Amino acid sequence: MKNINKKGFTFIEILVVLGMIGLILVAVVGALSGTFKAQTRVDLSDKVVQNGNWALEQIKRSVLNADGKSIVCDVGGSSVTFNNASDGNSTTIVCVNNKIASESSNRADLTSLEVLVTGCSGFVTCSPVGSNAVNSLSFNFNLAIGDTDSETNFFSKEFDSSITVRN
Repeated sequence: MKNINKKGFTFIEILVVLGMIGLILVAVVGALSGTFKAQTRVDLSDKVVQNGNWALEQIKRSVLNADGKSIVCDVGGSSVTFNNASDGNSTTIVCVNNKIASESSNRADLTSLEVLVTGCSGFVTCSPVGSNAVNSLSFNFNLAIGDTDSETNFFSKEFDSSITVRN
């Protein structure tokens, strides 16, 4: 009888272990990739929501401080102009060139350069009362961010708000 000393692993055993390690690596990389894609989407949605909510809050604050009898809506619905009730200064809220801005003695962009504003043609709608006064304003716009060719690197959301004017 021959005495065979078995030292090491067979070729088949090594291949099986390498295959199992490969399967584990594929699963881990897939899970990490999904996590990174989800995080990117959450980051994009956060930026859009923060920009939209902040713009609506600034618009609402400006309109509530307006003299209700001085409100004039643009025919195309892309801007509204009014006088501040406390100091009489004129302010225009405008949606143009892919951003929303407040123009008074100085210009202030209400959306960041990271987001794209669409839907400026129907940005503001005035609801008149009688022949000269405006009762309420409705603002509607869409914000988008990211690469439009990529589902995971793109996010878009519509914002709308109605504001009853103080007279």
